[in-house]
Amino acid sequence: TTDRLIDYAIEHGVNYFDTAWPYHNGESERVMGRILSEYPRDSYYLATKYPGHQILSTGYNPAEIFETMQC
Repeated sequence: TTDRLIDYAIEHGVNYFDTAWPYHNGESERVMGRILSEYPRDSYYLATKYPGHQILSTGYNPAEIFETMQC
């Protein structure tokens, strides 16, 4: 599971995680937030990206995405 993968990564020195809205059907931020909330905030770096370049081509609605992203 994702939980075990992240736990393993942290136990082996990984402290940088990258996510973005389109990853895993829009659930990446929520999943990573839930898992990483078990660790001290100063023990990892978290990057997330908003697909601004895709808004026109795929119909993303920025306001809707930001409202939905609340974890």
